[in-house]
Amino acid sequence: MSDALKPKIEYLIQKGNSILDWQYQSDTSKSQSEPLRELVQDVKSTFWGDMATDLFETSFAGKTARKYIKLKNQKQKVAERQGIIKTLEAYYISWADEVKSLISSISICKKGVNIKGNSRILLKKFLVTQHFSKVETKIRHGIAFLEELECEQLVYNIDIPQLLQKEGEIKQEEAYSALKHLETRLRGLIQSKLSPLSNNWWKERIPSDVQQRAQERKNRNEGLYPWYEQRDLHLIFYVDFTDYSKIILRKDNWEQIFSKVFKDKEIVSAKLKELEHIRNNIAHSRELKHQEIQKLVLYSKDLLFCIG
Repeated sequence: MSDALKPKIEYLIQKGNSILDWQYQSDTSKSQSEPLRELVQDVKSTFWGDMATDLFETSFAGKTARKYIKLKNQKQKVAERQGIIKTLEAYYISWADEVKSLISSISICKKGVNIKGNSRILLKKFLVTQHFSKVETKIRHGIAFLEELECEQLVYNIDIPQLLQKEGEIKQEEAYSALKHLETRLRGLIQSKLSPLSNNWWKERIPSDVQQRAQERKNRNEGLYPWYEQRDLHLIFYVDFTDYSKIILRKDNWEQIFSKVFKDKEIVSAKLKELEHIRNNIAHSRELKHQEIQKLVLYSKDLLFCIG
């Protein structure tokens, strides 16, 4: 969760609970003696002096007073309750508007989130909690929704493009690392499996066109920087990704060596072919699609598992 979001959600939860506390206190703080005091004043204003007191103390007056008090008390309770409900509804509307405003600006940061975010889904979930008739029930369910939301990894919608870009850069770097590791292992496999067969394995076991292109790359690469000390790397380090398939699937190499490693010729051929296109995109600094990254990671794991 964004550091700026946590206190805002906590504030809305606290505010919702404060509204419920106010409603509870309002329901339990109503005075029951006020109607009787008002009745005494009404009677004394109608009669004079001791007559008012005598009349109020008679049995008939007592019964009448009790009925009057009961009726007036009921009316006062209704009026007070209506006032509380009206005020509670006003508090709730203000609170709910704040919640909806925040939800409309945030999203849950999860796998597959797009640039538009998922605010609409969150807003629908909050509105579902508001389908109850009693205001206090709406608030309680709204608070429960916020408490669940507080446990999610949240992000402001305006930050999503930057977040996706950063994730994309990380995925590109991971893809490059995965391919680099696979190429290193393939070169090592070829050299370790073919070199025991002959001291001249490069000439005897590598297709001639692969040998020629590797020599050209080495000459070109070393010719560009003549002032650097030459490392004199073996030509296997200058083969292209497309060359691995030619070396591995060459008839004698496959039958004697690599069939024991990769088992199925068609499968390894298809996977290396798929990876050639992805490798070319990386070599030319083209951004990989999500499906290409997934394919690169999956196929690399499969091939590396075979290599051991």
